[in-house]
Amino acid sequence: MQPKLGGGDGKDLRNLVPQYARTNSPYIRDGVENDIRVSLEAGHKVALHINPHYGNANSGIPTQIEYNYRDLSTGVAKHCVIHPTTAGGSTTGSASCPK
Repeated sequence: MQPKLGGGDGKDLRNLVPQYARTNSPYIRDGVENDIRVSLEAGHKVALHINPHYGNANSGIPTQIEYNYRDLSTGVAKHCVIHPTTAGGSTTGSASCPK
């Protein structure tokens, strides 16, 4: 799974993960993905691994979305886990994860 900001294809179903609107903003788009965007726009390379976890067999929406990323220029690495809910969600992981 590669976000569009990192060159991902917004039409390739293998690259799409369903999510609640209130989880996407602010937790994903305005949080973790913005953090990654800042590094990319600064011209830095970013190593990125995103893993959705599906803990509810009756839903196509992940119960967790795990982001592991490192800015290769600064060496800053983060492990952030988004916990989606219909009301928004929460973020856990590294102390420096965007909230």
